[in-house]
Amino acid sequence: MPVKKSKNLLQRLIFIIVLLFFAYLIEGACFRLIDDYANWRLHLALGHPSNPDENKFLKKLSLDHFSECPTDRTKPNHLGYWVGEEADYSTKTLSFTRPLRDNYKDFINYNLNPLGNYKITDYAKAGITDLLLPNLHKFATVNDVNEQIARRVGDQIETVKAVFIKVIVKRDSYTKENEFKGLNSSFGFLAKQGFGCLVLPVSSAEELVDKIVRFKKSETELGANLFAWGEGEAATFLMKSCRLNPNLWNGLFLSTAEQYISPPTSSNLPWVFFEISETRKFEEDRLSIIHEWIESARLRKNIFAKRFSGFVKFTDSERLGKSVPSMFISYLINVENFMNELGVRPKQMGESFLVASDPDYENGNGIVPGSFDLKNIEKNIDEIELTPVTPNFDCEIVREYRDMNAGNSKLLRVSNRGIILKLGLKFEQMGEDVLEQIRLRDPLFFRYYNSLLAIEESPLN
Repeated sequence: MPVKKSKNLLQRLIFIIVLLFFAYLIEGACFRLIDDYANWRLHLALGHPSNPDENKFLKKLSLDHFSECPTDRTKPNHLGYWVGEEADYSTKTLSFTRPLRDNYKDFINYNLNPLGNYKITDYAKAGITDLLLPNLHKFATVNDVNEQIARRVGDQIETVKAVFIKVIVKRDSYTKENEFKGLNSSFGFLAKQGFGCLVLPVSSAEELVDKIVRFKKSETELGANLFAWGEGEAATFLMKSCRLNPNLWNGLFLSTAEQYISPPTSSNLPWVFFEISETRKFEEDRLSIIHEWIESARLRKNIFAKRFSGFVKFTDSERLGKSVPSMFISYLINVENFMNELGVRPKQMGESFLVASDPDYENGNGIVPGSFDLKNIEKNIDEIELTPVTPNFDCEIVREYRDMNAGNSKLLRVSNRGIILKLGLKFEQMGEDVLEQIRLRDPLFFRYYNSLLAIEESPLN
C-alpha cells in the first residue's frame, strides 16, 4: 500500500509538472504572437501610464518588463559594455511589441498598394510638401473655431495622431522622390494606424527648425505632435535642432549619426531611440554623448516615462530596403499611446472624437460598428435631470427615447437639449464603441452632442 500511494503521488506530481510546462509554453506563444495579449501582460505588470503600478508578484518572476535600466547604475569607465547592456534592455523591454513587428513585416512583404486612397497634401506656408494624411477627422470644438482651424463647431477637420517625419539632407528633388518611394510601405502601415507621414529635405539644422516652427504655427492641429527620424548627417541635424529649440519634438529616432551633439539642459527633452553600428560600440566619445541623452531622457518619475523614454539598438541586419526599422515602428505606435495617456503632449486628444473616413483605418480600440439597441443602453442610464426649457434639438434618438418613456409625465418638462447632453455623457462613459454606433445610427444626435458639449465647456458659458 505505501508503495502504491507513493506511485500515485509521483504520477500526480509528474502530471502537474507537465501541465505547468505546457501552460508556460502556451503563455509564451501567446505573448510572442498575439498583440492584444502582449499588451495586456504589459499593463498587468506595470499598470497604465496614467496610473502605473508594478505588480509585486510578477516582479519576482523576473519578466522582461522589469529589466533594470542600465543608467540606474554608476556610469562605467568603458561604455562599450554599457551600450551592449542598453541594446539588451531595449530588446527585453520592447519584447511585447513583437506581434506588432510581425504584422508590420507582413504588411511590407505582401501589401501591393500600401498607400491605398490616402491623401497627399502640400502646406505652402511652412514650406511642407507631400504630407501623407490618414483620412482621419475629428469634430471641431470652440477652441478649433477660435484658432481658425474650422468655421463652426461640429465641422469635420483633418487630424492625425501624430506626424512621423523622415528628415533627409537636401540634394535634389529626385532624392526626396526616391526616399518617399522607398518608404511607401512603412508610411502606408503608419497611415493605417492614424499617423501622418512626411519626407523633409533640409540643408541645415537651422532650416529644419524654421520649417517645423512654421508648420506648427500654421497647422496647429496637424503639427501638434511630431516624431522624426534621421540617418547620418540628418540625425546630427535633429540633435542640433533640440539645442536650438527643445520643444519641437515628441520623439526622435537617430540612426548612425555623423556627429553626436550633447543634449540641451532642458526638462522637455524628447524621447529618443538611438541606432548604432556594432563596429562603433567602443568609440567612447560617441557613446558618452549617447549616454548623456539616454540618462537625461530617463529623468522622469513615472514608470512608463522612465522605462520607455530612452533606448539604444544595434543596426538591424534584417531591415527591408529603405523601410523604417520594425523596432522604430512598434515603438512609435506604442509611445504615442503612452504619451497621450500621460498628457506629456501639447494637445489633448481627449477633447475630440476621432472619426475614421477610410474603411481600412485601424484604431487602437478596434472599434467595429455593430448592432445598436437603445433599449439595452437605456437600462444603464440614470434619471435625466429636469430642465424646464422649451424642447428643441429634434433628432431620431431623442424621439425614440421620448416614445420609450411616454408614460413619464416628468419627461415632458425636460428639453431635448438636456436629453442629448445626459444621454451623450452616459454613452461616452460606456466607451468609444458606443459613441461610434451612435454616430452611425444618428449622425444628427452625434453632431448636436458635440456642439452642446463644446458650449458647456466653453469658458464664456
